[in-house]
Amino acid sequence: MAATFTELLPTQASSLSGHRPEIDGLRALAVIPVILFHLGVRGVSGGFVGVDIFFVISGYLISSIIFDGLARGTFTITGFYERRVRRIFPALYAVIGFCILASIALLLPIQLQLFGGSAAAISLFSSNFLFLRQSGYFDAVSSQKPLLHTWSLAVEEQFYLFFPLLLLLLRRRRQRTVAAVLAVMGVLSLIFSIWFARAFPAAAFYLLAPRAWELLLGGVLAIGVKRKQPDGRISNVAAWAGALLILFSIFVYSRDTAFPGEAALAPCSGAGLIIFAGIGSRVNRGSPVVLRLLSLPAVVFVGLISYSLYLWHWPLMVFSTWYLDRNLNGFEQGLVFAATFGMAVLSYYFVEIPFRASSKRFSRRFMFRAAAAAICSVMLIGLALRQTKGLPQRMDAGTVKLAAGTWDWDHTQDRCFGMEVETLATSGPCVLGKAGAAPSFLVWGDSHAKMLFTVVGQQAALRGEAGMTAAEPDCPAMLGVWRNDRVNPRHCRAFNDVMESYAARHPEIKTVMLVSRWALYAEGTRVGSDAGTSVYLADVESREKSYAENFRVFQRGMERTVRRLQAVRKQVVIFADVPEVSSLPPESLAKARWFHRTSDIRPKVADYIAREKPVEDVFRGLEQRHQVGVIYPSDLLCGTRYCAVEADGRSLYLDADHLSQAGTSKIAPVLGKLFR
Repeated sequence: MAATFTELLPTQASSLSGHRPEIDGLRALAVIPVILFHLGVRGVSGGFVGVDIFFVISGYLISSIIFDGLARGTFTITGFYERRVRRIFPALYAVIGFCILASIALLLPIQLQLFGGSAAAISLFSSNFLFLRQSGYFDAVSSQKPLLHTWSLAVEEQFYLFFPLLLLLLRRRRQRTVAAVLAVMGVLSLIFSIWFARAFPAAAFYLLAPRAWELLLGGVLAIGVKRKQPDGRISNVAAWAGALLILFSIFVYSRDTAFPGEAALAPCSGAGLIIFAGIGSRVNRGSPVVLRLLSLPAVVFVGLISYSLYLWHWPLMVFSTWYLDRNLNGFEQGLVFAATFGMAVLSYYFVEIPFRASSKRFSRRFMFRAAAAAICSVMLIGLALRQTKGLPQRMDAGTVKLAAGTWDWDHTQDRCFGMEVETLATSGPCVLGKAGAAPSFLVWGDSHAKMLFTVVGQQAALRGEAGMTAAEPDCPAMLGVWRNDRVNPRHCRAFNDVMESYAARHPEIKTVMLVSRWALYAEGTRVGSDAGTSVYLADVESREKSYAENFRVFQRGMERTVRRLQAVRKQVVIFADVPEVSSLPPESLAKARWFHRTSDIRPKVADYIAREKPVEDVFRGLEQRHQVGVIYPSDLLCGTRYCAVEADGRSLYLDADHLSQAGTSKIAPVLGKLFR
């Protein structure tokens, strides 16, 4: 008859309590790629998988501690959370304190206001929910959030709210039963992660449910601990296989990899195999080479300070790039890397270690009280920064005015953006222009259409006209075309089909204006501060993911859309791209003024022409063949050498490619073609 779980555990306790240097080495293998990836070091394109390796290690070590305590009859929930507080809080709140001071000194009001929200959220270990709402992880704006990396701590702590209770409930069950329960939960989480990574990639990245299997994998490994190390040959194969899987994911994965999902199997399985390879014995000369390498003193030391390394690297990088207002060069990357190590060493010896062991000075009662005080203090500070709108009184009025460009759009029009397709089909698009007038035009597109809602409505009202509008995020206004880089391409197609159907069913709609970020869709690449994931288009003729095919799909899509709209007697007008800026104008302009430095971020006309030429060649062909109208906002934004980004002390842009209300007001005169 199989032994119960608690009967078996005492015989394993010795294998759980001993220090395993190769796991510290595995921590080093996890944290260094994360740092290099975030610094933008070339070649480490999948360094973000280090977080997943940490999850497996954490699941294994914490589970081992719980199993050991259950076996000895010494485990308590209070003791467990005391250990978590001693391990997590001191270094975390030291970093949060630094970030608060640095943010007040460096960030603009809007960014400081957002930082306040993240500080309050991390105090309750819920920052992953906050950052999900502000997603995504690889977006350019994400590199301005000093506490973004705390999402992983939030996921861990949420897991450890229920995990110890689950093991307490199962403590009298057989070992096989406990392993089976954890394994089933892990498999369900993995299946959910695979589906979620396709359907809701940002949520899959930030939430616990799609990540839980990684921590549970560590728990299953802890249950499978045996007193003797696996056979030498098996151990060697497992160690090498684990190392190769980890290295593969670090150097082959990229921002374009759907993650976590099945892609997380490689780094997590790799970490699990290395843990398995070293189970039950000290690393010595007879151990696999991989384990001996991971057990080198220098590597082990990096692993020991890995928590502090992880905590410090991101805010140091964020504040450096924020102040410089550009990506770090090689020398600066090295400086930040060195500073991260310096702060981590200080944090490890003077913050982490003193609080680890219980003492009269740092007793359990003291730790819980200190933790409560830290949570309340940071929450109050964070909420104060939000309520005071980021302390704008720190700055002169001109700086505040420039920085306000980030939010310079008509928020009342947000309801017309990202409408549910079912709602759009039943209630129709939003109305613009003169109240009571019969709609005569339709504005249709993506977020670039949204930025025109207000100015189009104003211009229509001045002419006594009205129109309809709706826009969908990241969906090009082209029929029969979908985003091949998206899990659910049918969404954009459904939106475009509804808009076409609406135009066809309403003969009073004479003109349809198509607005999208054309160059991004046609070429597949982003520029400047927006650089990141690629965009791929597809249609019924091709699903090939390549930039060359993107352009061919774009050509076919524009031709198809114009023909079908003209077939239902619509005049087609295309709104061309606005110039893209290499940085975020409101912030760059405000920082240049506040930090008393010169900064010319105006796009060069030559660069704008080079970027737009392929797209505008297509537009000119449509003008000639189908007599479509094309509106060029650059006619009013650009001179002979540069395109404007500021006027009358206000930013003309919200970000790198969307005009603010000040910007759309400047281009209002070119919208006349929409009303003819």
